[in-house]
Amino acid sequence: MPEQLSLSAYLERHYLPARIALSEEYTTQLRRLVRDFGDRILSDLTEQHIVEHLSIRAQSKSASTVNRDGRYLRMLWMCAYDEGLVERPPRRIRRLPERVPTPTAWTSEEVGRLLLEAGTLDGYICCVPASLWWGSLFATTYWTGCRIGALRTARKADWDSPRSALLIRNQKNGHEQLYILPGSCAKRLDELAVFCKREDGLLWPWPYAKQTLFTRARRIIEASGIRCPKSRLQLFHRLRRTNLSYCAKADPVVAQRQADHASYETTRRHYIDPTICGGRSAADVLPEPVCATRLTVIG
Repeated sequence: MPEQLSLSAYLERHYLPARIALSEEYTTQLRRLVRDFGDRILSDLTEQHIVEHLSIRAQSKSASTVNRDGRYLRMLWMCAYDEGLVERPPRRIRRLPERVPTPTAWTSEEVGRLLLEAGTLDGYICCVPASLWWGSLFATTYWTGCRIGALRTARKADWDSPRSALLIRNQKNGHEQLYILPGSCAKRLDELAVFCKREDGLLWPWPYAKQTLFTRARRIIEASGIRCPKSRLQLFHRLRRTNLSYCAKADPVVAQRQADHASYETTRRHYIDPTICGGRSAADVLPEPVCATRLTVIG
């Protein structure tokens, strides 16, 4: 007879302790999901329970968020089955269709205005001048196209000044990636590294809550007068799209490699702004219709 465990007990006593190096964000998401779902006994769990919960979530959350929650709940159930804690695996739960909006990026001119605004900031962040802290973060995001979560894990030892190369270790897919940076960005990182006293110290230390990072970034972006998305998740991601859109304009292979995606289709669908990348469209190849004069019959 399988051990009678609640979902939260399984998460804390079995799932999390058995995994190595889970990110704090992922762990928090799982705990929040289990809390919102309700502390059900694993052996009593049914697909209908999950569907009912997701239906309520769908009233206020995006389809991608709802699908992610459903995927995580089924994943926990499946892991419990693999460990012999429930008698059957979960069946498939139909996903909500997700709308994929056309990617929007900033132009290089708009990024220039953002960097100018960051250069006017007063004060300090962990003994680093705020103007240097924010200016270097925005500039490095622009030149690397790196995700903000991975970029913020960069340490002084990851910056190779002689080669102007920044190593990012904690990518979403677990890969390491080395970014060669131009002189303007390398100079900012050289100045930033001066304030980092330890080799294992973060290049961009942040003493506040994660939400505060996005709140302050939005203020700087709005003050620069450029287009600012409503979602906090799109603030730095828009800089990533800028990088990949300009790369794709030059060569799709460069964009895919920069994004570290398995296929260019993923890069194109989610990151390439067509107003920057350009490319030929129907307007370039269709012939202009010949408008025949309409005959008017009098009689």
